[in-house]
Amino acid sequence: IFLTLVFNQKDDCGISKMTMAQNFGSVRSEHLLARHEIGDERREKISYFAVLFFLAICIPWLIVFAWMRDIAGTLNCVYIILSMLITLQLFRIKRSIMARMFWLINCNIFIIGALVFALPGEDIDLFFLVVLALPFLVFSQRRERQYLITTILLPIAFWFLTFFFQLNGSSEWLLGIRLLETQMPQDVLNLAIRLTVGLILFMEIGVFAHLASQGESELYEASRDAERASRQKDDFLATMSHEIRTPMNGMIGMIEVLDTEQQSPEQSRAIGTVRNSAFSLLRIIDDILDANKINAGELNIEAARMELRPVLEGVVVTLQTMADDNNVSLALSIAPDVPERVFADSGRIRQIILNILSNAIKYTADDLTGRQGWVYVIVEKDKHQNLIIRIRDEGIGMSQELMDKLFQPFVQGDMTSMRRVSGTGLGLVITKQLVQQMHGTILTTSKEGVGTTVEVTLPLPIVPEFPKRDDRFENLEIVYVRDQSCVSVWQQTDILQSLGARLLDTPIWMDGELMLPDTKPGTVFIMHAREDAKLEEWQRQIRIDCENPKIIAFTSIRSEKIGRIEDDLYRVQLFPILQSELYSALEGLLSTPEVRSRKVIDTNLRECTEQQKERRAKVKLLLVEDNEINQVVLLKQLEVLGYNADVAHNGEEGLALWKSKDYEIILTDCNMPLMDGFEMTRQGRSWEAANGRERLPVIAITANALTGDADKCFDAGMDDYLAKPIEIKSLEDKIVNVVGV
Repeated sequence: IFLTLVFNQKDDCGISKMTMAQNFGSVRSEHLLARHEIGDERREKISYFAVLFFLAICIPWLIVFAWMRDIAGTLNCVYIILSMLITLQLFRIKRSIMARMFWLINCNIFIIGALVFALPGEDIDLFFLVVLALPFLVFSQRRERQYLITTILLPIAFWFLTFFFQLNGSSEWLLGIRLLETQMPQDVLNLAIRLTVGLILFMEIGVFAHLASQGESELYEASRDAERASRQKDDFLATMSHEIRTPMNGMIGMIEVLDTEQQSPEQSRAIGTVRNSAFSLLRIIDDILDANKINAGELNIEAARMELRPVLEGVVVTLQTMADDNNVSLALSIAPDVPERVFADSGRIRQIILNILSNAIKYTADDLTGRQGWVYVIVEKDKHQNLIIRIRDEGIGMSQELMDKLFQPFVQGDMTSMRRVSGTGLGLVITKQLVQQMHGTILTTSKEGVGTTVEVTLPLPIVPEFPKRDDRFENLEIVYVRDQSCVSVWQQTDILQSLGARLLDTPIWMDGELMLPDTKPGTVFIMHAREDAKLEEWQRQIRIDCENPKIIAFTSIRSEKIGRIEDDLYRVQLFPILQSELYSALEGLLSTPEVRSRKVIDTNLRECTEQQKERRAKVKLLLVEDNEINQVVLLKQLEVLGYNADVAHNGEEGLALWKSKDYEIILTDCNMPLMDGFEMTRQGRSWEAANGRERLPVIAITANALTGDADKCFDAGMDDYLAKPIEIKSLEDKIVNVVGV
């Protein structure tokens, strides 16, 4: 019985292990179904041949009992032979479960009959051991548990029943007949019973051993299939990474080149939106490529120095169009004490906010709530210097039941909202994993019909900087002119006041006329109205009544030109108001008209002196790249940085130029025709060693972004690694680290 239980567990465990492998993505689901079907067929065959084996054993016993004129033994053998013939017929008509149950139940009835008609001292009850072991052989513990339990309990119950009623030797009062005594001595009969039981148990153990070996072989083959499928998946992901990242490199690279050129404020905002959207798309692609890590809970966090505010503003701007389409207004507030720079993974920070904010917008849409809604993004520090990102919406909210399973995979809102809201339901699952890996916490509170608040706390190390007081707006007088129907610009006025500005924030449009307070020359007026005609009327009156006014007009029309409109007039977008744009407008109004407002997205390129520019122009740089688009992008990025480069179209050309000229640095793609970057580097290192040449720095530029690609580069003799798409700032850092300028 123990052996049967162990085997049954082992057989089912094998299926379970294969299931786990398939959940990991290594074996297709059809294989799992096939494995279960194979297991069922195996049990049917075992049962079928076991019935034949029992039939073969019963026939000699029938002959012996008939020859000995033992009526009880003959009747029992006839009964069991007939039941087994019926069982075989059930197997032939594909009634497997019915056949197995019928057979095992009749085996128990046969033993009860044998005990009833047995003489005292006969060991008929030994057959219960056989019947008790059979269910483990013919039923699956995982798939047919109810049948297994039933057929185990039956012989146990019958065994106790025989002793309770003391049926041994009591056949006369049951049938009213006196049986003919058998001529077989009792000790010979018991020996025959023991030999029969031993033969059956020996057969069962042999079958178990054979099936265990067969199960191990199948498990080994399944493991090899899983490894083969895993390698194929890795090859596919590497190819897909290369094919997707190559055009993405061209797009993002040229966006960054445009971002370094002279442009109007509205052009700067548009380029910043495109740039942030491109990097958001890239993050989605990376999540697809990291699907195996997500399943294994091994998402990578790569902390580096980053500017926090551009990332926060960029995420909100990226989702601005989505908010407009859903009639949702966005509001962003970044507290003045939030650090400018921190050590963190900017891509993961962007991903966390994108996932939460996009959910907030979806479930605040007017087709769900029946009204215009607001989504507020608040960023601040707590007393422990942790970064707090709080996203509060006025959406449909959630019940407690839904909140309890919010971070489970594939969970969305109620069925009504699910029909209108797209998505896989994986965003918050990934977000929670990311927050936990960054040693942070995520807390959700919600009330149905009111809205939801998600608070993320991240302990991000702050980049040490020289402390300086922000006195840009110290004692600046600001008059906030707004329609009585317009809501106050959320938290922006409070932030300006905290920076030292003196602000009058009251709706002063009364009886159709603008009631202006007494102001000194150069006062800044911030205007906020629902109609553009009203803004123009206010503007005319302010210029008449006030001396040298400075005006900022808020607009919610996306097609409106933003930035400097006139020397004394700036236009800033609403929903959301970006602090960088508002501060740039204030600084532009307080300075000369020639001062260019700050850009929303800053590439943070190093400021080069004339001597450094001359030195960069003399750097001998070799670019090895087969893709023409990537050649154009990289050459343009290098031109922006002040470098010139020779170009080779494959590894063979690159190796020839390497040997013929004295370069200071080589930038090379890894996957190229004729000779790839790995082989070019290996042969170049061998040539350097054979000719006593100094080691030439080689930086890999590749579209393969999977884990392990960096190791391949270093193993080939390369010195550094850049994954496409290449950010111009990262490219500059790599080159400067090598050439020093």
